[in-house]
Amino acid sequence: AVIAASKESQPAQVAAAQNNLCLLLQQRDELDAAQDCYERAVAQFERLGEIEFGSAARVNWAQAAQRAGDPAAAESEYLAVYR
Repeated sequence: AVIAASKESQPAQVAAAQNNLCLLLQQRDELDAAQDCYERAVAQFERLGEIEFGSAARVNWAQAAQRAGDPAAAESEYLAVYR
């Protein structure tokens, strides 16, 4: 799913664009690059206090990790959503 920023601020738009780039990488099966990308997107959303969007990016990250054959990383990201 594509994430749109909830605030009309430029930093939130940049974070949303970062997440969208990650989704594209994931769709192209560039899973290592996608996971690195999601890490940056989550950090941006969290710095902005965009917890909901950061959680959605974490779920995307977990899905990329699962597809990459790293169930431990996937579990870690899924669990982080509930912290």
